[in-house]
Amino acid sequence: CDQNQSNQLNIQYEWNGSVERLPEHQEIMLYRITQELINNVIKHAGAHNLLVQLNRHDDELNLIVEDDGRGFDYSEAMKQGGMGLSSIQSRVKYLNGTMDVDSTPDVGTTYSIQINVE
Repeated sequence: CDQNQSNQLNIQYEWNGSVERLPEHQEIMLYRITQELINNVIKHAGAHNLLVQLNRHDDELNLIVEDDGRGFDYSEAMKQGGMGLSSIQSRVKYLNGTMDVDSTPDVGTTYSIQINVE
């Protein structure tokens, strides 16, 4: 119901930095976080383009998920108990990371998650 009219979502993936594997528990959590963010974009954003970017420098990893969808009010969504966002927040916390959300109506949303890797 909330997909774009052509039902097409162009996804671009970028990796920058070290290709060294992370500990398994961190890889699994990052996978689940990314999966939930992409599902949210598909279900709610009405976006045409999605960028998933991983940047690793030394012991820091930054996951950026950016879409050109309709945007939303993050604090309002958290108040309404958005389970997907709560799940993402708890997984980021589990990784001792931080998450910033920048969302603008009719422009899109950028999620930026930073974690220290082991």
